[in-house]
Amino acid sequence: MWNKIIHWVIMPCNEITFEIEKKNAKKISLIQNLRLNLHIYSCKWCASYYKKVKLIDNLLNKQNSKEKLINVDALKSKIKSKIETHCKHE
Repeated sequence: MWNKIIHWVIMPCNEITFEIEKKNAKKISLIQNLRLNLHIYSCKWCASYYKKVKLIDNLLNKQNSKEKLINVDALKSKIKSKIETHCKHE
């Protein structure tokens, strides 16, 4: 019964998924955050969805940061080789 009240008063599941995505994309208001947390606390399905979204977001952020490091290292070595070839010709 408590779950039905939470869903009716706070926010239904179909709106919570959108709020979760908004929270990951940008900062949401205090009221929105409170409603989101109350719903997630009371709904196991939305709590599971929220955990999966956070996990996927973290994995993608790690992957992006690794790619940036690899590109920086490749750029450094490319610049060094160009400098070395330029110095040899002079």
